[in-house]
Amino acid sequence: MGGANTEVTGGTKRVLLGKRVVRPRVDPAHLTRARAPDRRCVPVRARRRRRRARDRVRPSGGAHRETAGDDRGGVVDAYPRKRQAQHVRLRMSRVKRVLGIAPSPALARKVLTGLGLPVKSRGADLEVTVPSFRRDLSMEDDLVEEIIRVWGYDRIPSTLPGGAISLVTHPATSRQSQTVRQALVGAGLAEVVTYAFSDPARVELLPPPRRFPSPSSS
Repeated sequence: MGGANTEVTGGTKRVLLGKRVVRPRVDPAHLTRARAPDRRCVPVRARRRRRRARDRVRPSGGAHRETAGDDRGGVVDAYPRKRQAQHVRLRMSRVKRVLGIAPSPALARKVLTGLGLPVKSRGADLEVTVPSFRRDLSMEDDLVEEIIRVWGYDRIPSTLPGGAISLVTHPATSRQSQTVRQALVGAGLAEVVTYAFSDPARVELLPPPRRFPSPSSS
């Protein structure tokens, strides 16, 4: 990498391999720049590095053993601090509640393992270790989405919303007044709803002037 004085040639004796861990950035300007290549369908390696962060940088010894006999002089590691592993418990009952259907624990474990997620059995549930390159997985429902995405959305059952329709019933306390009202209306009388008179004690609570000849709720 670089010019004529730094590139690898047939006379190169020492090669320095460098890796770095890019800390995720969430500022709006960075998000705007990160989305720009997606709209133009241009792959950007730096963007992929930020998406697939690693817990720790490890030397690439495979290429050394094949080409240079594994003659490494040492490793300089300036990693600030080790990332704490994040564990998310996945209840199969929660999968059933969210999707309406749930695969067997063995199948769910196979799906998650195939996505690169270490899984351990915890009774009827699963415990998933979230790797650093899957920072989008932070809660139980995220794992449910990963399972159904691989298992197949067509497996979600189609159900219609249910609900019982019942006739309107009047409480027992209002049956007598309802019977009297129907009898009076049947006799040709008309019901008129008027403003009710207020209690004089409530009128006294109002600031003066508060004297009304016929206090009402209006």
